[in-house]
Amino acid sequence: MSTLRSMSLVAAALASAIGCYTVSLKASTERAAVVAAHEAIARDQSEMRLLRAELRTRSRLPELQRWNEEVLALAPPRAEQLVANPVQLASYAAPAAPAAAAPVSVAAVVRDAPPPPPVLRHATFAPRAARDLGTDAVAAGSPAALQVAFRKPAP
Repeated sequence: MSTLRSMSLVAAALASAIGCYTVSLKASTERAAVVAAHEAIARDQSEMRLLRAELRTRSRLPELQRWNEEVLALAPPRAEQLVANPVQLASYAAPAAPAAAAPVSVAAVVRDAPPPPPVLRHATFAPRAARDLGTDAVAAGSPAALQVAFRKPAP
């Protein structure tokens, strides 16, 4: 009898744990949906603010035009500001002369050829103070120019 009672208590505890987990899962899902709705509302409010600002700006276009005419005196650029004469403007639209045909070159493939020798490149580095102050700064004890050689790896 006590075994049956303990089994029923374990089953009741298990059922209540599953029920609590289900309720908790449902609550977290609803909480995530509420957070997403709040974020969407915030985005929409921000977009509405931007649209209202644009509407206010566009509704003031006559005022902006009046300011431009009276104070700013802005105007679109004229052709004379960009080119000296109409001939120069037309020269920009002229088609380019056809290029001469490039000579055909043939490449030869040589098997088992020795690799080309590596290419050495030299660079010099002088500290900024030495460059700014001239050669006296190098002779006066600042670090001397550094010689560096770079070797290109063979393919």
